[in-house]
Amino acid sequence: MPNLDSARRRFLLGIFVVSGFTGLIYESIWSHYLKLFLGHAAYAQTLVLAIFMGGMALGSWLVSHYSVRLRQLLWGYLLVEGLIGVCGILFHRLFVAATDVSFASSAAGRIERGRRWPSFTSPTASAVLSES
Repeated sequence: MPNLDSARRRFLLGIFVVSGFTGLIYESIWSHYLKLFLGHAAYAQTLVLAIFMGGMALGSWLVSHYSVRLRQLLWGYLLVEGLIGVCGILFHRLFVAATDVSFASSAAGRIERGRRWPSFTSPTASAVLSES
């Protein structure tokens, strides 16, 4: 029995390490996406870090209040990891849709008011869209 418990603990430790690495990969990918949208790496990195840390704080608070009700905490963790994975898979589509809406609304405002692009758009997008 002790070997089975030790093997289970090592397996769970490996799963947690892989989960941490995938979290870092998600953070890196999201900062690159946001850099394209915001136009500057520092803004993107700051936003991703704030969202990442805010999510950890919110998750910690939720778990501290609701973990007493859960009988199988490992299954709850599995559910949260699965939801994060689904969000990671859908992120590209959501990002493209959000940027399309943002740029379309900015273009409509620019045409109506005759103003330049707002400062949060990337310089490349501003140059391309101002020529059209």
